[in-house]
Amino acid sequence: MTPKSLHLIKAAFLLMLVSMAVSAQVGQLQGRVLLKQKDGTTVPVAGATVDAFRLDTAGSYETKTNREGEFVYGGLPYVGTYVVAASSPNAKPSVIGDVKAGRELVVEILLEPGDGQRLTVVEALAAANTAKVAGVPRTETANEILGRAFREGNEAIRNQNYDEAIKLYDEALAAAPNEPNVLGNKSFALRSRGVLTLNLANSGTSAQQSVQIDSAHRDFRDAVATASLAVEIIGNQPLRADENDRRRQQQTAYFAFKARAEAMRLLVSHVDPSQATAGLAAFQAYINVEEDADKRSKAELDTAQMLLESKSTNLAIDQYRQILIREPDSMEALAGLGLALYQSRDKTRFTEAAGYLQRFMEQAPKTHLMRPSVAEVLRKLNSPR
Repeated sequence: MTPKSLHLIKAAFLLMLVSMAVSAQVGQLQGRVLLKQKDGTTVPVAGATVDAFRLDTAGSYETKTNREGEFVYGGLPYVGTYVVAASSPNAKPSVIGDVKAGRELVVEILLEPGDGQRLTVVEALAAANTAKVAGVPRTETANEILGRAFREGNEAIRNQNYDEAIKLYDEALAAAPNEPNVLGNKSFALRSRGVLTLNLANSGTSAQQSVQIDSAHRDFRDAVATASLAVEIIGNQPLRADENDRRRQQQTAYFAFKARAEAMRLLVSHVDPSQATAGLAAFQAYINVEEDADKRSKAELDTAQMLLESKSTNLAIDQYRQILIREPDSMEALAGLGLALYQSRDKTRFTEAAGYLQRFMEQAPKTHLMRPSVAEVLRKLNSPR
């Protein structure tokens, strides 16, 4: 496997390592409470009481729904199994059993008109057991399909089973076509599969290479389209009034911008160099929402490298110069700017190129992966012409 291939794989896994990190002790449980109307339609229930009763040991937790009927428990014990009960004035209480926290499950509880009773722990457990004993098959709601397929898709990602993950995310999107979290994770799965396929093509026979390269390129294109749709959907959403809802909304936007930027990098570098300007815009949008300084610096270098690889030489030169203004000792920027100036084929820039490349050779660690390519270009620049 080449150093470039390793770089691609590491970059492709970064999003999921960030977005899917969970605590070993606690997990989030989120859901929605709806009320069935006389005409069969449903409306969200604001201010509904939601009780989570733990089954495997004593424990109960209470929260309320927001104006959209949504609720979130931010820190339920991860190992627990729960019965979740919802109640509201003028509604009959309802329960869902065998629920676990931290599995990305979206719990949907449907209420019907009633007397507003709130169930005790004994009543909630009895209601859940009655439903289980009855054994009546129940069709999954759209939210239950979304939660299950999203959860199972994420597990397939962890196992690097990208075909299965993509299939499961498609199932989730069939139930909820405008769910940006699913779109973002599907984009990750597509580009990860594309990277692995491209690496296989580099080591395969010539007969296999054409098919594998075409497949990888198709995945990169689809990854861009999928992440771009997530960004578009988020852009059309009004900003939530509730602070916690707004924070989750901003986090979703962050991962969508990041997913699009990473997918564009692969598309521009390996498939369509003419999309370099669009790739630059995608990275700038992501960098604008990235608060971590180290990640922002890495994204800026990835942007410049993408422009260099796509032969967008002047854009690459500008990008590397901006990086060196902020980080004068960046070895990657020193090497990149020297290589970009040489790539311009403008002989008036060759002396400047040699200066940056020489600085890199003098300061970079002996093990730096860019040393061989920099040494080769420096040799050409120093040869009599």
